[in-house]
Amino acid sequence: MNSLALSFNDVTFNPVAQNDGQIWLTSTELAKALGYAETDSVSKIYNRNKDEFTGNMTTTVKMGVVRKTGKVTMSVRVFSLRGCHLLAMFAKTEVAKQFRKWVLDILDKEVGQPVMVRPTISIEQQKAIRTAIAKRCQQNSLHYQTIYNALYEQFNIPRYTELLAMDFEKAIKFISSVQLEIKPEINIEHIHAMYALGMNKTNENYDLLNKLQRIINDLDYFTGLVRKNTATQRSAFESIRHQMPALS
Repeated sequence: MNSLALSFNDVTFNPVAQNDGQIWLTSTELAKALGYAETDSVSKIYNRNKDEFTGNMTTTVKMGVVRKTGKVTMSVRVFSLRGCHLLAMFAKTEVAKQFRKWVLDILDKEVGQPVMVRPTISIEQQKAIRTAIAKRCQQNSLHYQTIYNALYEQFNIPRYTELLAMDFEKAIKFISSVQLEIKPEINIEHIHAMYALGMNKTNENYDLLNKLQRIINDLDYFTGLVRKNTATQRSAFESIRHQMPALS
């Protein structure tokens, strides 16, 4: 492989030698090639999607790195050409598409035969996928992300736009027929509102009970007064009656 084959735009790669005969490129050089200003951008992409990379796509190697304090040995993450292609699928930069084509061209030369690239769904098919998911959500009161996640898992893709064109009809059928558990959504605001309403009603009931208790206490007080006055009056009448002369 000549040096031109390992140059992309203004970035010249320095392949890392391994014992497997593959081309391995460092994450720092890949970040520059993909148009990222931060050299750790590729590492961040990998960390977010590490479950999709195999051991044949990425690994770490001990390399001498020049720092301000001098040259030190560090673990550096490197990617094979297939790993580079998957990285570029996740990248959002303007040159990512061009970089993916460049990687496939290198792979073509490496294996000595065309690299099979299976086409993904078209813009119209992407729209059909979104429409089918929206329809399913309305029919079954499902959350959009629930269906998207099921679709990703079923076809082993990170996003619906990477669905293979050959799987389009299967995906449409899957969306309309897959059995999903409907989990009720917890509306925290509604719960707080109902709690506040219940507390208000409880406080109102306590106020009514307190008022009723005060009325009962007042009734007991006045009942005692009436009984006391009645007893006093009765005693007075009895005294008067005994002082009156007997009728002949």
